[in-house]
Amino acid sequence: MKFKFLQYQNNSTGFREFAIDKLDTAYNNYKINLIKVKNEFSEENVHDLRVAIRRFISAIDLFSTFYDSYYFKLIKKNIKLQFDNLAMLRDTQVMLITVIKMKLKHPFLFDFVQFLLDKEFQQINLNTEFFLAVEADELDDYYYFLNRALRIDYQPSNIYFEDVKNVILDKYNGLLLQKDNVTFDDPKSIHKLRIKTKKFRYLIETLTEVINKPKKVLSVLSNIQTTMGNIQDAEVLLNEFTNFVKENNYDVVLTTLIFDEINYNKHKIVNSLIKEIKLLNDLINFNSDDSDNESNI
Repeated sequence: MKFKFLQYQNNSTGFREFAIDKLDTAYNNYKINLIKVKNEFSEENVHDLRVAIRRFISAIDLFSTFYDSYYFKLIKKNIKLQFDNLAMLRDTQVMLITVIKMKLKHPFLFDFVQFLLDKEFQQINLNTEFFLAVEADELDDYYYFLNRALRIDYQPSNIYFEDVKNVILDKYNGLLLQKDNVTFDDPKSIHKLRIKTKKFRYLIETLTEVINKPKKVLSVLSNIQTTMGNIQDAEVLLNEFTNFVKENNYDVVLTTLIFDEINYNKHKIVNSLIKEIKLLNDLINFNSDDSDNESNI
């Protein structure tokens, strides 16, 4: 693994400045997207806030490994609650995108589309109430004291960029272990691998400015994450449609058409995953020369 030192010095001060800058960027990005969601719970805004929260949590998880501040825990608990609260709305909006397209070929899905629209409306109302109660000032206070601690309390320190190598290796080995144990006909098993992949991707993203040639690594992780996300979306849709059919006594023949189409598409995506997942092997190599292989960091 090779680091590059363009903006930050290769010492403990440089690492602390890097930590402060990355946390500032993640926090400001989170706040921008929080405002957008409060103004409108559109599919794009909900997605962007959840991504911003994931990236902020990734930065928190990384730097809390080296700097022991209780404010990391307070902030993470606060924003994780917001992330979880948006989960059902996000799932519903993703299902709507898929089912509206399917309705062009299967007009009888109109009732299911209306059901999802009603569910989205209900979730927007619940989240509107939830986010009105979010105390932005409280989180600002937490972040102020965290930032102050990093600038003052942890100066000087004995934490260096090389110390991050163990974090990357530990997370990567955990990802490979989950990959080796994945069961491709078990959505829960795939979802566990997806979570590991997602967290590792955001870790590498956090470090992009100080590691050499991370683009191919991020491309591989992003593609595999997207593939597993599509599998998860299909599984959520199958479960939702199954419950809807049971409650509304849908025609068996028509229902079978939808199940077959969703399962067929999911099967194709799983086959793609089986091929893509092999790219995780040797994705991170600490001993190779970066000039020889774009994927080495």
